[in-house]
Amino acid sequence: MENKLSRLWQVLRFGASSFLSFLLDYGLFCLLSATGFGIAAANVSARVCSSVFNYTLNRRLVFRDSSSVKKSAAGYFALAAVILLLNTLILKALTLLGLRRPIAKLITEAALFVLSYVVQKRRVFKGS
Repeated sequence: MENKLSRLWQVLRFGASSFLSFLLDYGLFCLLSATGFGIAAANVSARVCSSVFNYTLNRRLVFRDSSSVKKSAAGYFALAAVILLLNTLILKALTLLGLRRPIAKLITEAALFVLSYVVQKRRVFKGS
């Protein structure tokens, strides 16, 4: 029972960390999009800022990882690069289908949320 509660609490912390990072990412994306940045440039710029913030929260508060920062950072940012590529491709596809950028961004982020948690839990922060 305690293990299930511990996992639930971790998932809730991950959700909160992801939500805060999403707010930063989404806000920057919308701001940059509104000021003339293209989709890819706005997405990459916003994601770079939010990923540093998210890594710090996840390492310290969500997974409470005690392994080497170098090791977990390498894994996290490799995952972030893959997710960024997927994110940009999905975002571009949805906007080509006629969705407005802010709506397309919301759908894209929701689609990649579970993938990010599973990979971070199993591969990046294995010591937690």
